[in-house]
Amino acid sequence: MLKIQLFGYKKAISHLPAQRQAVFRLCKLEEKSYEEVNKILGLFFEKIHH
Repeated sequence: MLKIQLFGYKKAISHLPAQRQAVFRLCKLEEKSYEEVNKILGLFFEKIHH
């Protein structure tokens, strides 16, 4: 079921800037915390928290 739901979002996500796509993938698909994403991508926590 999750794959079906994500298929509908795939096109919309593809229009996001690369960095936002990465944040979405890591947070939503790989279930990483914002802190983990911060470390992986080298972003400021506040920037991806909102």
